[in-house]
Amino acid sequence: MNKMFVNNTLRGEVGVYPLTAENLFRVGTAIAMVLEEKGYVDMTMCLCSIDFATLSVAVGFMGGGGSVFINGSASLCVKGKYDGEIYTLEIEGLSYEDFDRVERILLGRNILKRKKGKHIGKITYGRGV
Repeated sequence: MNKMFVNNTLRGEVGVYPLTAENLFRVGTAIAMVLEEKGYVDMTMCLCSIDFATLSVAVGFMGGGGSVFINGSASLCVKGKYDGEIYTLEIEGLSYEDFDRVERILLGRNILKRKKGKHIGKITYGRGV
């Protein structure tokens, strides 16, 4: 079976799997689950670029209980860039084992643990760790 992540990136055409809104939302939620399993107290993510793909991951991450900083700094950083029609989404701050765990959550039968009410993360401009 092909791996979804190559090193710390997802590549493809935006709107086509794996870069669909639904899948990117699930990626963000799975990342939050992995961080929570590892016992991270301060679950934060920064967006270094703001577009469809990075915001989709951020919304999923917030749904998993993490906070997002736009143009700030955090333990995780999400960047996106186009090279012609191909888009590369890069996630910095996770180990190879973390990406492997995220893939197992996404491709397995795991139920994504989403937060409710005041436990849903926030998005902030600037600031960060």
